[in-house]
Amino acid sequence: MVYAKRLPELQHCSSTLSKKLSASKEVAASEASAEVSKLLSDCIGEARNLARGLSPFGLDDLGLDIALESLAFNVQNLFRVSCVFVCDCDIPSIGRTTEQHLFRIAQQAVNNVLAHSNGDRIEICLALGQLSISDNGVGISDATITKEGLGLHTMRYRARLIGGSLTVGKRPDQGTEVICTFPLSDIADTVGNQNEGAAEMLKESLK
Repeated sequence: MVYAKRLPELQHCSSTLSKKLSASKEVAASEASAEVSKLLSDCIGEARNLARGLSPFGLDDLGLDIALESLAFNVQNLFRVSCVFVCDCDIPSIGRTTEQHLFRIAQQAVNNVLAHSNGDRIEICLALGQLSISDNGVGISDATITKEGLGLHTMRYRARLIGGSLTVGKRPDQGTEVICTFPLSDIADTVGNQNEGAAEMLKESLK
């Protein structure tokens, strides 16, 4: 973790160097330095996620179900809350882009629970065409839903990028439930290509 702590220092130095090179009209060197700064920013984000046990382990190689199961396992062990993953059916191939966005939606929803719910149980469920994250906390307020902060806005945006939709509301008994419905096809790759510019803006904004 010592190396992770030094990454922001390296990013700052790289960013400063890029600005100086740009001012001196060293275009090629400035672009190279800017790319290094971007890569460092990515590394910082991954390091922070790894430190919190929320990195998408196994997503590319093992699939969404294994990644979500790993997320639940890490959250339970790191944050001392009950976090379970439920998947009672075989999920067909839905495309890498869809899987990435669904994982990030689950990750953001879990982060919200840990930060705001005051609950002690989280359930992540993956079914055909649906991902849900629920908890037994105090329940989301109508004002929060209406205001729609950055986290909720980002989850809805990710759902739209994969041709799906997202709803958030109080559970009938207790807590909050986030439900993302998505198409069982590679439509996300098509939608993602059509919205490549928007997706890149989202990626940059989340750094």
